Amino acid sequence: MTEKQRKTAWTVFWIYIFLLVWIILFKISLPWKIPFFRAERSVEFVPFAPRETGMRETIRETVLNFLVFIPLGAYLTAFFEGRSRRFLRVLGIGFGVSLFFEIAQFLFAIGATDVTDLIMNTAGAAFGFLLFLFLRAVFKTRAVSVLNGAGIACEAVFVTMMSVLILYNL
Repeated sequence: MTEKQRKTAWTVFWIYIFLLVWIILFKISLPWKIPFFRAERSVEFVPFAPRETGMRETIRETVLNFLVFIPLGAYLTAFFEGRSRRFLRVLGIGFGVSLFFEIAQFLFAIGATDVTDLIMNTAGAAFGFLLFLFLRAVFKTRAVSVLNGAGIACEAVFVTMMSVLILYNL
């Protein structure tokens, strides 16, 4: 990874982490509308159990949990290039970040704490690991540049969509 690729990767990665926190903990809310400390907390220990919101919503949320953690696994894989036990590191950090979010949601009563989320977030990070290996096999030394380009594009689309929605709902 060149120095320029590394700097870009870290910048895109930290923007992704900011957006991840905003999505998971702040539920894509504006600062003055953050839903902290709602009256109830819930913990779901049964994985893949349907929620009160219905099966369609449960599946949608499960898929989104998987998708939102793919960049974490891909970027961690790029950052750990050449290190031993890279997959275990990526999996461990993916699990740890997911566990942090689940505990924070419980402590601040801002969402359901769910084992399914933990499983799917970790699986998303593992898929991100495989995705980066695929990019490396196909694009060789340009794999990080391709990952950065995809990351920048996804972040730009997401921020644009959220900005429009926020401005529309002010």
